[in-house]
Amino acid sequence: MPPMRNSRLLTMPGCVINGRDILKRGPFMKTTPWKVENKKLNLGNRSISMLSGEVHYWRLDPHQWRPVLERVRELGIRLVASYICWDFHETSPGEFDFTGRTDPRRNLVGFIELLTEMGFDIVLRPGPYIYAEWKNNGVPDRVAHLHRLDPLFLTESSKYMQAVVEVIQPYFHTRGGKVVLLQADNEIDLWQALFTEKIGIGKARGSFTDFIHQEYSTADDYNLIHHTHFADLDQIRPVCMDVPDRPELFSQYLVYLRFKHWYTDAVAKWAVETYRQLGVDIPIYLNGYDGLGVQNWVHFGKIGDFYGLDTYPTNELTRWPDEFRFLLEKGRYSRAISKLPYLAEFESGIWHGWHYDTLALTPNHYRFTSLSALLAGFAGWNWYMLVNRDNWYMAPINEWGRTRPELFEVFKQIVEIYERVAPPTLEHLSRLFVSADPTQRAVVKTNEKFMKALFSTGIDFEFFDLEVGECSQPLVFYSGREWLGAESQKKLLQYVNSGGHLVFFGVVPTLDDTFQPTHFFKKPEPSGLLPKINTFEVTIAGHNFKAEMPWMEWFSQVEGSPITVIRVPPEGITAEELLLQHSLEVGQSYVIGYSINQGAGKITYIGADPSPELIGGVLKSAGIEPPVHASNPEWASALYRRDGKYYLFIVNPTDHNGTAVFELTADFGANTAWKIENLVSKTSEIVTSLDDKLSLSTNLSRKDALVLQITRLDQ
Repeated sequence: MPPMRNSRLLTMPGCVINGRDILKRGPFMKTTPWKVENKKLNLGNRSISMLSGEVHYWRLDPHQWRPVLERVRELGIRLVASYICWDFHETSPGEFDFTGRTDPRRNLVGFIELLTEMGFDIVLRPGPYIYAEWKNNGVPDRVAHLHRLDPLFLTESSKYMQAVVEVIQPYFHTRGGKVVLLQADNEIDLWQALFTEKIGIGKARGSFTDFIHQEYSTADDYNLIHHTHFADLDQIRPVCMDVPDRPELFSQYLVYLRFKHWYTDAVAKWAVETYRQLGVDIPIYLNGYDGLGVQNWVHFGKIGDFYGLDTYPTNELTRWPDEFRFLLEKGRYSRAISKLPYLAEFESGIWHGWHYDTLALTPNHYRFTSLSALLAGFAGWNWYMLVNRDNWYMAPINEWGRTRPELFEVFKQIVEIYERVAPPTLEHLSRLFVSADPTQRAVVKTNEKFMKALFSTGIDFEFFDLEVGECSQPLVFYSGREWLGAESQKKLLQYVNSGGHLVFFGVVPTLDDTFQPTHFFKKPEPSGLLPKINTFEVTIAGHNFKAEMPWMEWFSQVEGSPITVIRVPPEGITAEELLLQHSLEVGQSYVIGYSINQGAGKITYIGADPSPELIGGVLKSAGIEPPVHASNPEWASALYRRDGKYYLFIVNPTDHNGTAVFELTADFGANTAWKIENLVSKTSEIVTSLDDKLSLSTNLSRKDALVLQITRLDQ
């Protein structure tokens, strides 16, 4: 490969660059078009396995590249990802070395050629920002003081982007090469603490002011909605947090949240469009944090060809409350909105500083989190970092290509299971949907009581995203708050009118996301509100069950079919002398909600905090039987299907070893023999179905997971 001359920008940003390949690999030959669809990256008649590992070539001795990559290949990984560091490759302003002319570690071309020779597909992540525990998060000193939408930053970034595209373009899949994906920028963030004044959220005007002028015609418009008294739009500054005990400020906090999404959307659009104009004709994806407070996953999935989130859990998901539940919800939400539910960075080792929180990452941690990710619905991930380097520890391969055997073997096992299961090809079996709104999830203002109660049932579910999702399932639980965007409320009502059954637990959206009244749904006014009382027997549509409720509304009269409760004798009384007084209210009944017909569907309102018993009772009264029912609701499970085979993912997230029985209610036939193969232990047994149901019992250690492949014996 001849040395590459230094590259300079010959056109301004926004102009298309044609025919400027500096490194020639023969005439341009367009291959079969690619598609991102059905949770897969398809290149002609070939689908890429979206299981990859990150290797940073410039942080390794080039003499060790081949030994390192041989160990990567030994794991079964065939897709390698790497950042490209602007700050490292720029030798002076506007001058770049990508061939190792000034430092062998800068030989990006040589690394790509080696990956190609060894048969790897390649993911490149050229920034401009990369973070990666590098100085200035990967950009040169001369632009580090500029925020991402600063015109000078965009101009200087464009020069670097053109230079790097000129180098990597000959290796694109579309030109017969092995580079199949490009990530635009990295975890796009406005960095409010670093650029407070520059983006206009402090004393000075800036990007926030631009946003306000786009959103509102006059200050009076803003004042009317938010009950403020600004004389003109330029005076408005954001409320940058949800202030405790100041609910009157919350609507302005939502404005700030929308600004953050507006800003990061703008950066993402600029980055993707610039790469496209520079000649990138392979799939471009975007990544971001594992919450929605900074990046809107739905928007990023539309701007790029797909979106992937980055997540770094603590060892065995034990350090933060609800950490395991949140991982499952991230996967389920990603599955609901994304063409390819993907973890763009999935923890493999950890950077210096965060290791104080994650603690030592054990082999069991990786199996536990990886199989949990598959249960949740992720179709693939990029292990970051697969190979150690400066400021990074506890990966399965070190800088010299030597393995950490206790980690390496577990990673190898995970790859084998992934390839055997082929997650993108699986059909998820679920009969329960839960509403989700990206703005509400961004401010962590979803109905956490409901989500915790649902998690406690152990029932698997799908999210129904109210911005881009569709739902044909018979029942949806509303998991939001009293406010919800008007278009989202309209979509919910359309779902009901089309024949769906929508269930509210004490919360009904009657305001839009600017806190103006809406008229899609109405919340009934209760006659009274009772505090926590022991056990009730609840009756819904003729189905009776017992439940405890922290509080409940009661109604003297309701529309439609009433939902009633009756006080039953309390359980767990520890002193006989208290029985008389505790039985005084036994038999007292209340109406706590109703079901009414709406269009071709139904709305149910229950004036009580959700509980696992209430949720389960509603499902039974509606005739909905989950595909998987576990005897221990603390365990998580999900059932998938492909070509007549079933795959049952089971996770024990507790701190206790245990045994659980799982009843599967798919089409298993009567008196039919099925082979149950444990893909982790590689053991198997034969189980016979009864009345289309299959009952399985399994032991599982604390913080562990398994996958069962279920195959009809005569198949």
